[in-house]
Amino acid sequence: MTPIIFNTRDELVKLDLDKMVCAESDGNFLRMTFLNSQVFTIALTLQKLEDILTHSSLASDKRYIRIGRRYIVDRRYITHINIPRQVLVLSDLDRMKPITLSVAREALKRLKSCLTDEQ
Repeated sequence: MTPIIFNTRDELVKLDLDKMVCAESDGNFLRMTFLNSQVFTIALTLQKLEDILTHSSLASDKRYIRIGRRYIVDRRYITHINIPRQVLVLSDLDRMKPITLSVAREALKRLKSCLTDEQ
């Protein structure tokens, strides 16, 4: 995929969304975490990122999934869902340090159901 350029008045950030593991919403900002553990914060809403992903070459394989109001994650890296503890763990089980997200119980239930229905 061609890198996406985010250009603001004060900075320019060029990111390869193919290597994004997850994005977390923080108001009008996104904290995007990549495979190499780099984290970028950019002025973008989760909805705008979802629109970008929907219209990109990554949309065909439905790789990215929105979880609740706060997260978009790459489903390839979902390794552990713990509903009682409200925890979602993302990892490649190899090089990447695991990422632990705190997710609402109902969102985790929907995610678990969605992933088990696909099998």
